[in-house]
Amino acid sequence: MFKKAALSQLRLEDSELQNEVTQLLNQLGKHDSHWSSWEFLQVVKCLGSYSLIEYDHQNCTYSIHPLVQHWSGTTMGKGRCVMQKCILGIIALSISRTFSKEDYKYRRTLLKHITNSIASLNRREMSSVVASHIAHVYHEQGQWNDAEKLEAVVMEKRKQILGDDHPQTLISMANLAATYGEQGHWNDAEKLQVVVMEKFKQILGDDHPHTLTSMANLAATYRNKGHWNDAEKLEVVVMEKSKQILGYDHPNTLKSMENLAATYCNQGHWNDAEKLQMLVMEKRKQILGDDHPDTLKSMKNLAATYRNQDHWTDAEKLEVVVMEKYKQVLGDGHSHTLTSMATLAPMERVT
Repeated sequence: MFKKAALSQLRLEDSELQNEVTQLLNQLGKHDSHWSSWEFLQVVKCLGSYSLIEYDHQNCTYSIHPLVQHWSGTTMGKGRCVMQKCILGIIALSISRTFSKEDYKYRRTLLKHITNSIASLNRREMSSVVASHIAHVYHEQGQWNDAEKLEAVVMEKRKQILGDDHPQTLISMANLAATYGEQGHWNDAEKLQVVVMEKFKQILGDDHPHTLTSMANLAATYRNKGHWNDAEKLEVVVMEKSKQILGYDHPNTLKSMENLAATYCNQGHWNDAEKLQMLVMEKRKQILGDDHPDTLKSMKNLAATYRNQDHWTDAEKLEVVVMEKYKQVLGDGHSHTLTSMATLAPMERVT
């Protein structure tokens, strides 16, 4: 975590907090844009000599006894809040928006650190960069309520600092709307998404990727509210524009095809849906690899279409692969893993 933060190109907008974070990282092994693992190990060795920290060689983890944690917290006094902000800043700087198996695994390990560091902090005092990155971890792990609280903070801060029409403000609104959608709060999501789409059209134009993404998000909400025709109209436009502007292999183009396929499914147009889903799955395997969550999602969607056409064997093959991959990448307790297990179970009883 310290090494990732030290090497990060991201900077906190709070210059005072950034200085505190940099100073702490310098004490642990940061030198300009480099990291000294040797110096870090010397710090750990010193702490270990006083029995303040232990290293588990079998699991390759550090641990601190709860009594030591409590003692260290009480000795900080008024500086405890500053240190908590510092640690959250370091955690945020260590978070990348890349999506390999190792990235997902790493971000999952941060939850305990985040929970301990954020417990007594006023979320409205957090910087928007820190709140945004912590919210990303919460969202990825399916902790929608925690993500929503932080995303609301990010949106309000960006409105105050950047204004209502700034692209970063609109992106923060889109992120909050996505979390509303994950919780089934479709009306709240739609209100934000309509504003975001119209603003992007005015500021960036109809063909900008941000505009197309906002149209796709609103279409997804229409789909979840059962407004199939409204969803289809937007999705066809998004798919065709994405093909023209970004190309057939671009992730956004594939996403637009996936969304339109979902609407076809809801309308009972299974053949149209299957054609699109098959293409999306194969493209994602080639571009992202077999383990990427987007690839797994496309496999899951195609399996569902097979089921609805009574192609049970084809569906089962895909569902088994999806379940095992989710276990490896996201863990046994993730909502996507549990959903894939629940989907597979009744299908096995049928066959």
